[in-house]
Amino acid sequence: MENKEICYVQTTLNELFEAVDGRKLPLNSVSTKSLNASLSVVHCEYENIPTFTDYAGDGYEISLIGALDFTYSNGLQNNPNSLHHISSKN
Repeated sequence: MENKEICYVQTTLNELFEAVDGRKLPLNSVSTKSLNASLSVVHCEYENIPTFTDYAGDGYEISLIGALDFTYSNGLQNNPNSLHHISSKN
């Protein structure tokens, strides 16, 4: 059995929430044939996922440790025998 797209709906999050009250969203036909169908939304839920700036704004403390390797003995990045060679598996 082949999956084939026959219709679609383009909407916003606000329209989805409004459609829970019984309003139906019209479906658009993929082909040129007319389509008389609609989408009924039974339940719509939104989950706000916090970003890095949300955590920083809420007062979370962040620790950062950095290190610089100034040794020349490891070699240059373009030398295949170097510990810092770009394509090596370090």
